[in-house]
Amino acid sequence: MQQIHLVLAFPSIFYAPVYVAQTREFFEQHAVDVQIIFPKPGQDPVGPLVAGNADVTIGGPVRLMRGAPASPEPCVIIGQVTGASGFSIVGRQTAAFEWRDLAGRTFVPFCLSKTPLLFTRSRLRKNQVDPDQMRIRNVGSPEEAVAVIRAGEADFAELPEPYVSSLLAAGEARVCVSMAQELGAVPFSVIITRRELIEQRHDALQRLLASVQAAQTWLGDASAEAVARELSRSFADIDPQILKAAASRYKNERVWASHLTVNSAPFIAMQETIMQGGEELRMLPFEDVVDNSLS
Repeated sequence: MQQIHLVLAFPSIFYAPVYVAQTREFFEQHAVDVQIIFPKPGQDPVGPLVAGNADVTIGGPVRLMRGAPASPEPCVIIGQVTGASGFSIVGRQTAAFEWRDLAGRTFVPFCLSKTPLLFTRSRLRKNQVDPDQMRIRNVGSPEEAVAVIRAGEADFAELPEPYVSSLLAAGEARVCVSMAQELGAVPFSVIITRRELIEQRHDALQRLLASVQAAQTWLGDASAEAVARELSRSFADIDPQILKAAASRYKNERVWASHLTVNSAPFIAMQETIMQGGEELRMLPFEDVVDNSLS
């Protein structure tokens, strides 16, 4: 049994292919023992990988875009877990949403990753709205973001599931923008390893990827109800009906990738969109940082 230490940026049904591979024993079937690690609060999930304390990290390409220029890039992307953004902008307004509605309004960004806010800022610019006109209210957790919206202390928030479905079920907000529909196919969360491990741990990494692919296939074929039942084994604290609604939304919006292969066009388009968000980053050449050979 090959052992893999895998870092997840944070616990979330967004990473369902990993949890399903675990609970449906796809890891075991492919003879790989996966130990899931969560970084300390505020810690970059790529940090343990670079430090040699993990074999793979699952997170957004922006994690590498923030790194200091290096030749060759010490980390490499070997697959995708999600194929679209799992975030939505929710708000209390009943009128049809327009991007200019965010100007001068209080907006709660997702607190565990900067990528969703960079996407939102890029779309505002695309729609001729100055993103700095938003009044940003930072919070410490997604649960706090939900509480702020419920209390009427903010106008909009950007959240993943199951928080979106929880607000919808209570009639306390509506979806203004589905970023999966707005952005289309993007490798939002990818599987990252150190370059030298592709050779040193080739067999173990292939087994890991085969397990994730099996989970992606299962998620694509299963009903939302079946997916919710499976995810409840990892997220017992989420109401079953909310979990079913969340699974249905993610399936309909094709958030969970159907395959591991990272394609050039969406990878480049995603980086361009992130760059338009305004943070000082560097573009990653596809051929330098993506290796699809293991999948």
